[in-house]
Amino acid sequence: MRLLYCEKCHSVLTCQKPYPEKCPKCEETLTYFGREEASLSKATSFKEYDEKHAADPLKQLQGPPVSYQKQSIDLQILECLDSLKHVPENTVARFHLASLYVSKGSLESAISELENIVFLDPAHEEALNLLASIFSFKEHYSIAISYLEKIQETNLNYPYLDENIGVNYYYLKQYNPSLDSIKKAIEQETEEEELARLKAMMSLILSKLGKP
Repeated sequence: MRLLYCEKCHSVLTCQKPYPEKCPKCEETLTYFGREEASLSKATSFKEYDEKHAADPLKQLQGPPVSYQKQSIDLQILECLDSLKHVPENTVARFHLASLYVSKGSLESAISELENIVFLDPAHEEALNLLASIFSFKEHYSIAISYLEKIQETNLNYPYLDENIGVNYYYLKQYNPSLDSIKKAIEQETEEEELARLKAMMSLILSKLGKP
């Protein structure tokens, strides 16, 4: 098995012998990553994995079921890294890689990739929003707000933008700007359930300010 890359489609193909020379979608010449052909069958590979990682029923009772999800994420990360060697400016691949790092819990690696995206495309809304989410999770609320405000510079209608700014200000105990942002979110909201939730948030902030 080989991993072949199409620069035109920005896609990674997993191919078996006979290896194709051209992309089946666009007919562009494929690039070989340099991966060696697998010398073990799937059955042999799984057998060796099971021998090295013997089942432990007690551990399985104490934690989540064993799965191959982590292996799948690691493989996708390798494929993204391989494609970025050929097209470093591919922000789609970089954002997918950052999302995989988040799924794996490697937040610093995710931040590094997202910052690379913002360097290439300063108005990349998804990258800015994910950076804000990560820094909010890490309780760096001021940094999170700075990324959300960069989205605000180009798109005032980005989903949940004002609400997220308000929430981060709330955690900073800066209740006045928090209230202003939640009020803006209420003005833009049309769904009754969302309005009720935002109004409950506004009531909480008002109570912090000592207002009825």
